[in-house]
Amino acid sequence: MGSGSKNTASQSLSTDGVHVCGRIGAMCGITCLAWYAVALMTTDWSYSDNYGNLGGVDIGYIEFGLSEFCFKTSVNTFQDSEHLVCFEYDKKITLTRDGVVVSTKTGYELFDGLEARRVVVFFGVSVAIAACFLGAVFSEKPIFNAVCLTVSALSGCVANSAWLNFQEELGSDGDMMVGTAGGLVIGAWMLSAVGAFMACWDRHLTSPENRTTVFNDGISFLGRLASAGTIFTWLLFGLAINSSQWSKTSDLGNAGGLCSRAVPSNSCGESSFGLWSYQVQARSDTISNGTEFVDVRLTYDESINTGGVTADGNTRFDSYGVEIKRQVASGCVLIAILVSILADLFNEKLMFAATMMILATISGMIAMSSWVNFQEELSKDTASKMEFSDGGWLEVFAWLTAMLSGIFFCCNGRRLRDGGDAVGETEASAPGTTSV
Repeated sequence: MGSGSKNTASQSLSTDGVHVCGRIGAMCGITCLAWYAVALMTTDWSYSDNYGNLGGVDIGYIEFGLSEFCFKTSVNTFQDSEHLVCFEYDKKITLTRDGVVVSTKTGYELFDGLEARRVVVFFGVSVAIAACFLGAVFSEKPIFNAVCLTVSALSGCVANSAWLNFQEELGSDGDMMVGTAGGLVIGAWMLSAVGAFMACWDRHLTSPENRTTVFNDGISFLGRLASAGTIFTWLLFGLAINSSQWSKTSDLGNAGGLCSRAVPSNSCGESSFGLWSYQVQARSDTISNGTEFVDVRLTYDESINTGGVTADGNTRFDSYGVEIKRQVASGCVLIAILVSILADLFNEKLMFAATMMILATISGMIAMSSWVNFQEELSKDTASKMEFSDGGWLEVFAWLTAMLSGIFFCCNGRRLRDGGDAVGETEASAPGTTSV
């Protein structure tokens, strides 16, 4: 088989030398990468419904993540109803009970042994993410993907063990349970092991003459950049959809009837909104005796009692079209994630991948337009103008990355088509040669 034939063969599912096992291995790697990334962004690695004493204050529900921890406590602004408040581990927290300060400590001081274990967990998850990323870029090379997934499985297992050790040593009155994020990490390293096995088995099924390498698969440097771009695209979209900070304002004012500027105890600080959740800075007697704002995490279907009205976020912000605009934006982001994962899975199929990335770009732009419309409507009633924030910018960077990846795939596809045809013609016309 001539080099031109092998180059163009990589564009066909029937002649690219990758079997179902290899595709399953590649899908395992992509899934693991997504699970690791989501776990880093989530605060429920471990949780308890009855934690007990925390620095002299009795706490019921509490959850722990890698970057912060959250617990439910009464919020003055919301008629003393209980909601989730969150803190970074390196921030000092003044806990009060009955108007008396009982402790002022950082999260590291409140939870012994956490800081050292976080370093191990972060390192392990970071190595696992890097390995999954490299495996996904070269997902059509089963043996390389198998090595990467093996590293991911080992690193993830080490990180998981370090975290479970911390969880077991927490002095909770109730049982500490593995949360969603903790479960994702366990699932990720186990799935990595499965993916490594499937990729190795695919290598066993492929005869040497049908194997392609990075030197003869027809994928140029631009194609590899585009392949990396597919991963960044769905990762950025995934991080964006989990963010509660697509838009923010320094003063919510009377929008949604959540806060009252006339009553200091019912006033709010900075507020931010995302597709699935939002957060408001409010006051709680448990923290600094209600003299400082704390970050209160809320979901749109969570009922809030304030101003004599009990209603959820969808109802409170209904006049701004929050529910339908969230649904449009979320739907488009999920479509963008799906098609960019397909492009990643079949990244060596250049024109197919280019088409998927164009669809991801269009979906991302529609999502952004829908959200910006909500932001502008809400900004009319806030005391301070709404501004685009971290989650929104992640979404913008995601569809811009998708657009660039689509262009790179098209350029590589055109070069492969022209170059492959030229090689094939040369071989066919050369005396004494046979084109297979």
